[in-house]
Amino acid sequence: MTGISRILDFNTIVASIGVIMATMSLITGIQTVRQDIGSAMMMVKMHKLDGYVTCQIYIAVAVLSLSNGGFKLWPVIGWIAGLVLIIVKIAVVRNIKFRKYSSRLGIMLFLSWLFIIYRHIT
Repeated sequence: MTGISRILDFNTIVASIGVIMATMSLITGIQTVRQDIGSAMMMVKMHKLDGYVTCQIYIAVAVLSLSNGGFKLWPVIGWIAGLVLIIVKIAVVRNIKFRKYSSRLGIMLFLSWLFIIYRHIT
């Protein structure tokens, strides 16, 4: 594919929506950490919804990518590693002792989405 047809590809559009949702989730997550619990309840709900939708889009992009490119070993390992990163972030956030690392993991998730976009556009 060339130029504009590559940008209008379905996989690219879904991956772009995923990076937008990941950005929203990162921003709401950082804002939630910086506010007190009482005023941040709506932000927490919004962050959870963004996270669920982003995770579903991640799985959809993984399935679309693997179905188009074939189930080769390294792409499967890459997609599973990204899913493990999402699961680790959820586990870290739920553990009060390690919660201080959640923003770093959120940034890592955002960077993984940027890599996904890079792989699907070029």
